[in-house]
Amino acid sequence: MLLRVVAGVVGLLVTLVIARSLVTDLLVPRPLSSLLTRFTRVSVQFVISAVARTGWSYQRQHRILSAVGPLMVVFTLFLAVLGFLAAFALIIYAVTGVPLDNALLQSGSGLLTLGLVQVDDPVQVAVTFLAAFTGMVIIAVLVGYLLLLFTAYSDRETGVTKSAMWAGEPAWGPEILCRRHLAGSGPQRPHAEGWVDWVCQVRVSHTMYPLLAYFRSSGAMRGWVSTTIARMDAAALEVVATPHPHAGDLATLLAEGGQTLALNRMLLEPLGNVTVLDELTPVAVPTEQTEWPAQALYWAIRRDSERTRQHVVTGRTAGESSLTRADFDEATALMARAGLELVADLDDAWERFRAIRAQYEQDAYQVAYWVNEVPAPWTGPRRRPMATVWPTRSADLLKPT
Repeated sequence: MLLRVVAGVVGLLVTLVIARSLVTDLLVPRPLSSLLTRFTRVSVQFVISAVARTGWSYQRQHRILSAVGPLMVVFTLFLAVLGFLAAFALIIYAVTGVPLDNALLQSGSGLLTLGLVQVDDPVQVAVTFLAAFTGMVIIAVLVGYLLLLFTAYSDRETGVTKSAMWAGEPAWGPEILCRRHLAGSGPQRPHAEGWVDWVCQVRVSHTMYPLLAYFRSSGAMRGWVSTTIARMDAAALEVVATPHPHAGDLATLLAEGGQTLALNRMLLEPLGNVTVLDELTPVAVPTEQTEWPAQALYWAIRRDSERTRQHVVTGRTAGESSLTRADFDEATALMARAGLELVADLDDAWERFRAIRAQYEQDAYQVAYWVNEVPAPWTGPRRRPMATVWPTRSADLLKPT
């Protein structure tokens, strides 16, 4: 009798834990943590790490890792069904005393709505109805989840594809400015062109569907991480190195993009590195006044974001940018060859660019590392050293004048 009581308690606990995990992972629009989340994240990172350390070409790694996101959705469903199957079997055993193999058969018959087992006992009927209801709920939630998941994926990848013609493949910030100038498109307008909306949409969709971060682009040389970094680098370069930028628009993109990278880093980091905050956090950004309107706008957005965040990555600091002056000079020289007008004081522009990039570089590099993004320029190291893949540099195709 004691064994049946223990089995019943365990069955109820397992049912509640799995139900909470499914609600947390599939329905609650916040980056919460559950047992399924923890197990899924560890499993995904194990697979990505194993593939990234093989020494295969990036194209081969991309083909293999493209299946990780969809398979993890199926894997999560499989774990949930398996857990409910065992939990209801334990409950049936506890209330009826039938052998465990018969209880497991009855549990599967009810959960999968197969009707293989005929039951007459009222308690057994009630448990069977509950199992059948649970099975239907799982299917209904999964169908709705998949529709929303792939809609969000389509929206995100539309932006990646749209950006590829300007940023190159793989994406690189300076190339955006060069191609725009060659096309006569003028300074960037992130609001009007939809890039502020796009980085916000990426942040919201990944908050609601954390597994979406592991869904890769169809092309090996494209990716949402490299596109985000390239868009932010282009904004930072245009602000500091060109004489007539739309600074307010670009500052908004930098602030929103920085929040997107920070949140995705939190979603991808090992859970031991993430701390849940129960109170408003101190503002970790400068509070002094500035004479630059765009800078004031940027810090206002950042201060609100930092003050109200609910999770923090341990050891996350702005630090300094790892890009060198040679990297900056190479980018500005390319922009000059494309015909872009540059500011006279590139020394000051370099100092400002380095300060801006330091605000998002660490988060950007960590996100690219955890998803094993295409090794585009200025996207940081990977698990195994890989040669940087450069896009076709449009300015190099111009005939020297």
